Amino acid sequence: MNELVRCAVLATILFSAALPVLEANDSAASTGAGGIQLRREANVSMEKEVLTISEAKVTVEYEFLNESDQDITTDVAFPIPAYGNGFVDPAGRREFGDFHLWIEGKPLKYATDARASLNGKDQTEVLSKLGIDIASLGHYGDNAKSEPTGQVNSLSPDAREQLLRLGLVSGADGPRPWEPLWKVSKTYYWTQTFPAHKILHVRHEYTPAVGIEEMQPDTLDPGVRKERLSALKTKAHSPADTFKGKSPAALEELYNAIDNSCVAPSLQKTIVDEAAKKYKSSEDSITMIWVDYILTTASSWKTPIKDFTLIVDSRPAPILGRVKPYAAFCWDGETKKLDASRVQAHAVNFVPKKELRVAFFSLPEVPE
Repeated sequence: MNELVRCAVLATILFSAALPVLEANDSAASTGAGGIQLRREANVSMEKEVLTISEAKVTVEYEFLNESDQDITTDVAFPIPAYGNGFVDPAGRREFGDFHLWIEGKPLKYATDARASLNGKDQTEVLSKLGIDIASLGHYGDNAKSEPTGQVNSLSPDAREQLLRLGLVSGADGPRPWEPLWKVSKTYYWTQTFPAHKILHVRHEYTPAVGIEEMQPDTLDPGVRKERLSALKTKAHSPADTFKGKSPAALEELYNAIDNSCVAPSLQKTIVDEAAKKYKSSEDSITMIWVDYILTTASSWKTPIKDFTLIVDSRPAPILGRVKPYAAFCWDGETKKLDASRVQAHAVNFVPKKELRVAFFSLPEVPE
């Protein structure tokens, strides 16, 4: 594996350590991915970036300019934050398995590097020698209609015992026998030539790994969130102060997700008013889906991004019974409504200082 890919995988592992931890049956955290990266290249500037985010798809279009007198050929990488088994995660397995890439409008093949680790130790060689597909976690739980077994279950007893001794799988007992316990760091990479003094058009897209949660409409009120969490932590609460029995830690994670999406007071009021008209009970929920995007990967190119555009498309993914979608995200400048479902933010000479979270809110249909 070349130097760039090793660095990209390391960066992925370091970033994933800062992500929220998923608690089974309690709350789902999103997994953030970003744009393509390379070693710091002072002669290649990002002239333009158009980032489009929806629940169903993230698309990024770039214009790069090689400002030097020589063609520059270098490795480019798209690293994915480390993921593990997502069998209990309502958002599904978070491996970004449908990454697509186009250069000058033509599809480009890329290579994939998948590394397995457990407690900071690389276990790739052990699993590879046993024929285990690391990226899919040994195809564990691929068939949702059957017991989640996968490749590990088909190994010899001695091989399974080896993995058990190393802590890479659970035992035969329990609700999920031979469950893979390793983490996967995956990187898509390719070799790219940037012609001297020419613009290169690059596009990539993937289905994001989202966070998804249900909540009472008044949860959008920051005063309500503060009061409810304080009551839970002091145990001075009634059953009405929780939603579906969430723990204080799970509620705090949810509240942080809301805080980091900057729900404007006007949008909060719109959603609460719409819910009051639509629902008969205060226990009826709204749905929040959020997408995290790592903007700061742009620092691997010559900064600033000379022309940056963010388009947020609130049209919902095809989930049955979800209507009235709304979107929220943090942005320091002005935004412009393009149509009924799309909002645009724009910046010139943009240097990202923090990551981006886009939240989508909707009101599920209530049976008559």
